[in-house]
Amino acid sequence: HRSGCIPWDTGYTAQRDASCVRYLQNASKIVSILPLAVHDIRSDTVKFMAHYPEPAVQAVLQFSQKRSIVEPASEVVSYHVDRLLGIRMVPPTTWVTIKLKALRQAVQGTADLEYMVWIDDVFFRALDKLGLVRVDVDGDRVVTASAQLWLTDTHPINYSVFNVPQDWPQYFVGGRKLPLPDGLPLLALSDVAVLDFVLGLPDRSARLYVT
Repeated sequence: HRSGCIPWDTGYTAQRDASCVRYLQNASKIVSILPLAVHDIRSDTVKFMAHYPEPAVQAVLQFSQKRSIVEPASEVVSYHVDRLLGIRMVPPTTWVTIKLKALRQAVQGTADLEYMVWIDDVFFRALDKLGLVRVDVDGDRVVTASAQLWLTDTHPINYSVFNVPQDWPQYFVGGRKLPLPDGLPLLALSDVAVLDFVLGLPDRSARLYVT
């Protein structure tokens, strides 16, 4: 991939990162946009998937909303912190400016009336109320989103070696014996809890933060 965005290769380098970030933030290269989680109108956040010309290159678009104003910034910050720490696990993430009419067209394409009514209330109207909508040089209303490269090998945690029972928050209670070998999944969840707290992402689980 000339863009540097290789969704199946996580061997990130500074050169690839810079190239991929430039590619993702160029909204003119986006071929299509589709809403995610159309059938889950109880979702805390509204996300879209942007499709780019290069094979399999997609990016998750995340926007500021009433209940999660800093979430897009958290995505971008986590990427930069990841690189500063030399961990290199977070996919390339950047800012991109998207025309609102493109998002509305994506929503209308679902032909799901209930979803369209819901997203108009919790997303489009909220953007105006929060003062996040701008007008670009073409006179179009636009909004800024975080864009993170989507990896082709992304799987739910329940289908991975880190799968743990649903009552995992109870494992943080002092004195409880861990039923997990070596406590590896618990350590991973603990790292996630700390990272989310630092980045201000409390919506992963309301029970994640314990003392």
